[in-house]
Amino acid sequence: MDIVEYNRLKLTIRHQPLLLWLLSCILAAVGVGVISFQSGSTLTCQRGAKTGSCELVKSGLVGSEVRTIPLESLRDVSLDLNLKNDSNDTYRVVLLTGSEEIPFTSNYSADSNQQESIASEINAFIMNQNQASLNVQQDDRWFSYLFGSLLIGVGLFVAVHKGKVVTLSFDKVRDRMMLKQRGLLNGTTIELPLAEIVDVTIETIRDAKDRQIERVALVLDSGKHLAITPDADPFWDYKKVAHCIRVFLNLNSESSRKTPQI
Repeated sequence: MDIVEYNRLKLTIRHQPLLLWLLSCILAAVGVGVISFQSGSTLTCQRGAKTGSCELVKSGLVGSEVRTIPLESLRDVSLDLNLKNDSNDTYRVVLLTGSEEIPFTSNYSADSNQQESIASEINAFIMNQNQASLNVQQDDRWFSYLFGSLLIGVGLFVAVHKGKVVTLSFDKVRDRMMLKQRGLLNGTTIELPLAEIVDVTIETIRDAKDRQIERVALVLDSGKHLAITPDADPFWDYKKVAHCIRVFLNLNSESSRKTPQI
């Protein structure tokens, strides 16, 4: 919140929610990253009379990674355990060759039964020389897509519904109070004569969850209250806003935390 103009003829207060814009961009970017960099894995093996090979394909939205493994070099399969402090351990299958360990998937999974089943199926193929082929798949991208979409949605909601530029101006030359709110998709403008304003107050209301919240409101000569700031916004200095308006309009009474009239 900034007081961009303050003199005897004009008062202008503007709020640009830069932190909310940054937060919405971060949430959307993380959501896109979660969706883009998750992949599904497929292991396809063919065994011939004397030799064979396996092809490991990890495919995602940004492309695919293909790796060919000679079947004779594939020795065993194990479960890689990722320990966590909250005891929610995660697992992934690892292919063991004579010289390296090759993760079957890029990410760990909390489903240990699924990982054990995949490891057992691959091990059974390695041990059974009469099995000609193997095709094993793991694709948990649906959860990543759901989670990523949720982050993008929250980021867009914050930007559209909360990230509005608010400009509040009082002009004695034009005898007008103007409240402008501009968002990504739309905007609103409220105007009224300064003579209709009889007081300014920091009022207390209750939200849908019955919590007490505050906002600055103008008291009109009709007795109605016109809210001019967002409810319970930590980026607004309500006392400073109310004081500046009161001094500018020569309103002598100090009024705060009133209940709005219906």
